[in-house]
Amino acid sequence: MLNHLVSYAAICSILWIGSMHAQYACDIVKFKYGSVCRCTEDYCDTIAPLGTIPTSQAALYESTSELAGTHRLTRLTNLEFQSQMNPNISSLLRINYTAKYQTILGFGGAFTDASGIVARQISDKLQSKLLSQYFGEGGISYNIGRIPMVGCDFSTYSYTYDAVPNDFELNDFSISMDLPIKIPFIKSAIAMSRGVSHTAEPPQQPIFQ
Repeated sequence: MLNHLVSYAAICSILWIGSMHAQYACDIVKFKYGSVCRCTEDYCDTIAPLGTIPTSQAALYESTSELAGTHRLTRLTNLEFQSQMNPNISSLLRINYTAKYQTILGFGGAFTDASGIVARQISDKLQSKLLSQYFGEGGISYNIGRIPMVGCDFSTYSYTYDAVPNDFELNDFSISMDLPIKIPFIKSAIAMSRGVSHTAEPPQQPIFQ
């Protein structure tokens, strides 16, 4: 779940700008500049697995407005990268794709208090669909989750896991505030993903440090 999911509408609507073709069971929501398909308990848009793509190609999807056509998340023919020389260009940029440096571990979002609180306002079935849109194979397949340890700027109040001064033995350590909000969604994401890694970050320290 992303940090920007801070409203009921954002949680309920996995929004894809596109046309409303008759073959799709779309719950249409119209705005001034276009339309979206709202994710409901009965239907959410899904994306078929990409499969293997040659290194010289890129997958291409198209969504069009109601007036322009009938595509919504429609996969087109793969885009082929080609080398073209333009005699009118004096500078040439050469990319050495055999030299590799940083490694991309993946893409994901944060399990914050704000997203958990808002997600709890919708039904269990819709919660499952919401997480599937992010972490499931029919969604965008997030494989990284960031977990704020204790409270953060997306919490309703400031808290730590042990606020008792000088409790170096951690006798009063507790994650009780995370049990109803963060933990259930983290477990659900793990269960439906093909393999998700989590990073835990402490936004603030205990008061006795």
